[in-house]
Amino acid sequence: MTAGKCASLRIVIALALVFSMCLASAAFAEPAAPTIPAFPAIYDGTVKAADGTAIVSGTVKAYINNEVKGEVAIKSGAYQDLIVTGEQDQIVTFKVVVNGNEYTAISDPAQVKFAIGAVSGDNFPMVNLTVNLTGASQVSLSAPTASPVPGKYSAGVKVSFKSATTGAKIYYTTDDTSPVDSQSKKEYTAPIAVTSTTIFKAVAEKDNLYSAVKTFAYSIGAGGAPSSGGNNQDASTEPEEPGSTNEDTNQEPPADNNIDVSFTDLNGHWAEATIKALAGKQIITGYPDNTFMPGKNITRAECAVILARALNLNAESETVLDTFSDQAGIPQWSRQALAAAVNDGLLKGYPAPGGGVAVNAQNNITRQELAVIMSRILNQKLGVQEKAELTFADNSAIAAWASEDIAIAVANGIVKGYSDNTFKPGNNVTRAEVAAMVSRLLDLLE
Repeated sequence: MTAGKCASLRIVIALALVFSMCLASAAFAEPAAPTIPAFPAIYDGTVKAADGTAIVSGTVKAYINNEVKGEVAIKSGAYQDLIVTGEQDQIVTFKVVVNGNEYTAISDPAQVKFAIGAVSGDNFPMVNLTVNLTGASQVSLSAPTASPVPGKYSAGVKVSFKSATTGAKIYYTTDDTSPVDSQSKKEYTAPIAVTSTTIFKAVAEKDNLYSAVKTFAYSIGAGGAPSSGGNNQDASTEPEEPGSTNEDTNQEPPADNNIDVSFTDLNGHWAEATIKALAGKQIITGYPDNTFMPGKNITRAECAVILARALNLNAESETVLDTFSDQAGIPQWSRQALAAAVNDGLLKGYPAPGGGVAVNAQNNITRQELAVIMSRILNQKLGVQEKAELTFADNSAIAAWASEDIAIAVANGIVKGYSDNTFKPGNNVTRAEVAAMVSRLLDLLE
């Protein structure tokens, strides 16, 4: 294949990726037709320290107007296929992340102007980067995070921003302008009530240094993903934890955001009080018709959303999801929560055909899978836990990889067996059951 054909193929692939991201974001905003983006630019180059040694690992980020427009991993002192979107002749700057720290890079050529369809090595030069890893060029500002997790909600929410950088101010806009220099930018001082679809752009600032600009989209209305679901509750010795389907966006609500919640289908249900308590904290939510559907099964994505809300998990980046072979099938509303759960080691993947790893986001979560996740949380938050001796009649049905974690979850009373002394490890978890399990977990963590 000639260099020209190769460059064209790279552009086509890049455009397809960019267009798919536009479609995903459009699915989540008001019903405006997605616009076809301009051709992106694709940059390649080397990355070295000021002393000339190659930087063998890390991340290269491309910025336009202080907003991240693309990022890619460094491999063996170089980066390749950094896909950047922008407008013709905008100035592109580069930063390099090494060991969690972000540094301003000096580029060669010294000034890079965005050019539609530019491809390094074909119609554009390589962009080689040099980084002073010991100088004042280090950028330590942590980008803002948002709570609750962005996504679709069936009712209004109060959005809070924070930065891990002490003393940093946060500025935001809601009109698609840059929060760095827009005349419409506002300083964040208190939670913001969101009652209609809103897209925030937010940035952290300290001593005239700015973090990366982050975008947080909230969609309010009947299409909002509901929390967990379920209606086929087993009669366990103590009702088991459930899961949900079509969980509202990953939300991590503030602990003091209690509201009075009632559902039309919970009267007399064994988990009614627990569900209402968690719903009052916006850890779980109901459906637009004011039902909860306690017996409905819950997916792995929905479970990640609930755990992100309960544990106040947040992810600054969703790039960890790119490691999964089925990442394209992850619902947009769950991506940030899933990324946070994966980053925290709570969710892991399964072997996939072709040697990859799949996260199976839309698969129903089973009792043994959720028990394993709960055990991981306990070990992380409270240290190594004692294990119970498992004496269930169906012990042989428990997967070897789940046995020890189930023993920990049982020892802590988070998960229990059924009245016939079975555990039913492969049973799907219902919305009511997940509410019970999460409630027990939070009681232990208090």
